[in-house]
Amino acid sequence: MVSCFVLPAPGLRRGRIGEVSLRWANGLISLKRCVRTGSSTPYLSASFILTLGEEMSYKDRDTLFVFLDESGNLDFSATGTRYWSLTAFCTFHPSNGRHSFLDLFYTLADDNRGQEYFHAAEDRQEVRDEVFRLIGELADEYEIHCVIAEKRKTNPALYQKRKLKKGRTVTERDEAPFYSVVCGALLKYIFGCPRFQRATRIVIVLSSLFNREKHDAIRGALTVQLSHHTKAPFSIYFHQNKSDLNCQIADYCGWAIARRWELNDMRSYNLIGRKIRNEFDIFWRGRMVYF
Repeated sequence: MVSCFVLPAPGLRRGRIGEVSLRWANGLISLKRCVRTGSSTPYLSASFILTLGEEMSYKDRDTLFVFLDESGNLDFSATGTRYWSLTAFCTFHPSNGRHSFLDLFYTLADDNRGQEYFHAAEDRQEVRDEVFRLIGELADEYEIHCVIAEKRKTNPALYQKRKLKKGRTVTERDEAPFYSVVCGALLKYIFGCPRFQRATRIVIVLSSLFNREKHDAIRGALTVQLSHHTKAPFSIYFHQNKSDLNCQIADYCGWAIARRWELNDMRSYNLIGRKIRNEFDIFWRGRMVYF
């Protein structure tokens, strides 16, 4: 432990040794120890500064990162996609090995084939092949989980509600129950995995393809279901795919699974199949078809 010198901390309150607060990088960090000096400026011991820096890294915690992406549309009619699915890319190490994706990104730019970000449905086939290869080459520290819903077997009570309006009963869209059922099943499989049960914190990042109207519904569903499956604290974020490489990886995984179910296209699926831990058709027992 290094404690032979001290560093100035102008933003820190003076006072007896105890717990105080310091604003750092727009956040509030709890400081456990302050060294009293005769100066009017409080000081922190160098040993504590080193400890603080270590504690700030997610790598020193068992934080489980879950990146979610949807595939298909929520058009519950014969004109929509047959399936809607929610795919989770789960890892404790969201930065390990990601440099290879950046190398590909800048190689494409250097070859006059640059693009803004990786998006499976829009990328050229040769780019998709490379991205799937890189996903397959990532260290064995992630899992893919997916819940698939065959929409024609989905009870309308899960996405519609009736309400009285001006003396008449009208039907309105309300997908919150549907999200709750799908999210509950997905989280059950994720937290049923022994490797993820050690998580002390959960960070869930959803693709912003979930439009604003869906945000409240799916945030509410996740909050309720997380409280049922874990006692760990959690955060939920909505990010644009282009801003987060792991969201782009989740998009690729979800796209490959959706292609298998919708079109029986196994080309991309086979490249990541060994990492798909769960792939559950939530209404597989259903016999009733609603449209």
